[in-house]
Amino acid sequence: MIQKIVFYIEKVPEGYRYCVENSDKSMVMVGIDSVPELMFQLEQVCNLCAENAGQAKITEDMITVKYDLPALFDFYKEVNWAALSRRIGISKSMLSHYKNGHRQPSPKQLHRILAGIHELGQELSKLNLII
Repeated sequence: MIQKIVFYIEKVPEGYRYCVENSDKSMVMVGIDSVPELMFQLEQVCNLCAENAGQAKITEDMITVKYDLPALFDFYKEVNWAALSRRIGISKSMLSHYKNGHRQPSPKQLHRILAGIHELGQELSKLNLII
């Protein structure tokens, strides 16, 4: 059974750097504008490596992606960082520093940000509209 492949995605000036968890090698992708496009590219990279190693095909559900905050906010522009800052009780300017990569949040702050995003996602998944 093939284990999950964990990719770390970081925003860099040239595009997005990705590396596999527990690896010291990284690559830079340019021209990626959406999460589906990112997942497609990562799947292609995995399958090229798997094919060269004579291993089974990799599917998207075998891939886990962990983002740095600048990449997260760049890919998910629908997440309004100013509104998120109010929701989670982190100042708008501090979250802006994290979003732009000027400062690194502590593990406690990262947990707070992620919990706020997950909470919002759960609320949105329970919405109903009048039809």
